[in-house]
Amino acid sequence: MSSKDDPFGPAGKTVIRAPRRAEKSAPDPQAAVPDGGRPGPSPVKDSTVFDPGVGRHAPPGWTSGTVIYQAADPGAAATAGSVAAAPGIQQDILLHATDNVRYCAANQILAAAAPLLMLFGQLRLMAVERQAEQLAEHVAEAIEKFDRSMEKAGVPEEDARIAKFALCETADDLIGNLPWPQTDAWAQHSMLSQFFRVVPTGSGFYQALNKILAAPEAHYDLLELMHACLSLGFEGQYRGLAREDNNLERVRRDVYETLRYFRARADDDISPHWQSLAVSGPTSS
Repeated sequence: MSSKDDPFGPAGKTVIRAPRRAEKSAPDPQAAVPDGGRPGPSPVKDSTVFDPGVGRHAPPGWTSGTVIYQAADPGAAATAGSVAAAPGIQQDILLHATDNVRYCAANQILAAAAPLLMLFGQLRLMAVERQAEQLAEHVAEAIEKFDRSMEKAGVPEEDARIAKFALCETADDLIGNLPWPQTDAWAQHSMLSQFFRVVPTGSGFYQALNKILAAPEAHYDLLELMHACLSLGFEGQYRGLAREDNNLERVRRDVYETLRYFRARADDDISPHWQSLAVSGPTSS
């Protein structure tokens, strides 16, 4: 693969800390993708909620237009066989369910990736009669459309290339690990192989992530996309590792905390200026 196609540049770069501010300290970017050790003690407290309003166009069997993911389901592996055996909706219905939906967001990268992110979430949550070839064609077309949207929106070439790489590797990781009749059903349709001519290893995503965390404020929109991929279940090189060897939860948490460091969440109060009124009852004489 030439340096032109490399989404995250030459290897061996030093990851530096994100800029610090006086009122609070930024997370250590180097800790985001550790080489070993135990995961952080605290679980991920925040889930990713993605709702472009597709519930209005729900196909038969689609229970919700909102994708919510928070941590892995310990019983998912045990029920994989039963999910695969359950009658599912036709794949074609799912693939075209959001054809007329427009996605709007301040983050242009996230808005352009929304159709793919929604598809990844629904494929994991729903019983679908999957057909690898048709699904691969649809995903490839969506990635090409995403690429054109990045160019039209004027997103920096480096960010657009890394975003495309992240979506390709997320597609290979999530779709490739769905319950298929054959374990390698998706391998011949790999998006990374098709668009970047590389064999999926699950590590490229995290190498790119480390590069972004060296200067997160300049690549905030891209970092938000990668957080969405992690929240939808991307595991890559961590997939299948025992918990004591798996630092994925810490990676997710560190990325989230980095995002919140640069842009704090809005106040949780629905009505921040509310005032309570004292209720006086009848007084006894």
